[in-house]
Amino acid sequence: FVPAKFEEIFSKYAVTHHDALTGKELSNMLKANREAKDYRG
Repeated sequence: FVPAKFEEIFSKYAVTHHDALTGKELSNMLKANREAKDYRG
């Protein structure tokens, strides 16, 4: 676990609240980090 990387997620994707992700923000984060043709997850 790297705390700096964890905080980077919030600084990049948390727009509504600085310390939480809304459903839409979470969805945007997952879409941005998705790998093409990675069917196994």
